[in-house]
Amino acid sequence: MKAEGADSESMRPVSALRLYAISLLSSRCAPAASCRGEHRLVRRGAGRMDLRQLGYFVRVVELGSLTRAATVLRVAQPALGVQIKKLEVEFGAPLLTRHSRGVEPTDVGALLFEQAKTLLANADAIKNKINDYKGPPRGHVSLGLPPIVHSVPIELIERCTAQYPEISLTIVEEFSSFLVEWIEDGRLDMACAYVDSIPRDMGGERLLREDFLFVGAPGMMGNNTSDISFDEMVKYPLILPGKENSLRRLLHDAALRNAVSLHVPLQVRSQPLVNELVERSFGYTILPYMAARLKMQEGRFVARRIVNPVVSTELRLIYRERRTFSKAESAVRNIVINAFKDEIARSIAAGSGFLRY
Repeated sequence: MKAEGADSESMRPVSALRLYAISLLSSRCAPAASCRGEHRLVRRGAGRMDLRQLGYFVRVVELGSLTRAATVLRVAQPALGVQIKKLEVEFGAPLLTRHSRGVEPTDVGALLFEQAKTLLANADAIKNKINDYKGPPRGHVSLGLPPIVHSVPIELIERCTAQYPEISLTIVEEFSSFLVEWIEDGRLDMACAYVDSIPRDMGGERLLREDFLFVGAPGMMGNNTSDISFDEMVKYPLILPGKENSLRRLLHDAALRNAVSLHVPLQVRSQPLVNELVERSFGYTILPYMAARLKMQEGRFVARRIVNPVVSTELRLIYRERRTFSKAESAVRNIVINAFKDEIARSIAAGSGFLRY
């Protein structure tokens, strides 16, 4: 029996998830009188909305660009535009304003963005909790590491493979500044990065603090492993990554505080190439202890601790701020934390003192 005033479209059954989504969104416009003169956020009788569409919309707003969002989501841009248009039809109002720099949400779009993030986070939490009851950790986890952390990746892979064979682990190696960006746009689940503090809108924890070392080939350094002052160190020709690199910026800031300038005749973005050039006596470099340790043990590098001031950096595990991890992500996070705890313990046992909590 058809209710008076209702059409066939409005009588279609809707899923509980859609009802939940609509209740979340429409609750922001209650009571009805308060919404007079404003766009209605939910249109009665509209088409079906799904989580995928909301996820697409959230990513477009976060990145401020349909083109970038299509690349990250691996969806054709026209198809992405169609999904956004369906949402606009669903809510009976424009959701995005397009301009030369990309897109930004309308007032209605901004409201949808905030509510959709809550809905998607809740949906992820439900899925993760259900998966937790279905056996051991499984699924894909992506982890970013800076290229100067040499020995830890192998140990992480060994531990993950042995303890959690159903986890598919992807390790991406890149400079910390890029790792932070890739966490922000969702290309990585978590990363170990050299950052002074946890970036805004991210979660994380400190893994360790390590000292910088002045490093050169044995033929240039001899057997001199004594401490070197910062003021003396800057007199030597250095091979360093570009100024966009987080460790390079830290060294630059230390030089400013000491009222001196770094002497950098050669900038190289590739850490393996930096190491090769130093080995061939093209110049010196500055590395955190973990980055230099292996070549020091092999006799290819001689290192001196920088003092007056001591220059150190913090390695942090970072990830997008969220309410809950998947079971697989939690397992990998624990492996990472424990692996670096073991690194510190080995350093303390060896008496180097270059690593600490």
